[in-house]
Amino acid sequence: MKNSDPLRDANAKLALTPAEFAAPFGRSKTWTYRLLYAGKLKRLAGTPAILIPRAELERFLADLTVHK
Repeated sequence: MKNSDPLRDANAKLALTPAEFAAPFGRSKTWTYRLLYAGKLKRLAGTPAILIPRAELERFLADLTVHK
């Protein structure tokens, strides 16, 4: 079984599943669903599955602050 880098895999895709979005943060897909339902993330409309645009990952990372 090959080892993969979740962040690099996420960056290679245009849209991510909730589990793929959560993986680089070491979180579960439930965490992603909570962010979606709280309005902190946007999803693609018109798709049968929940997909999060890669731009949302980049926006989410840019909005994070370093805890001092």
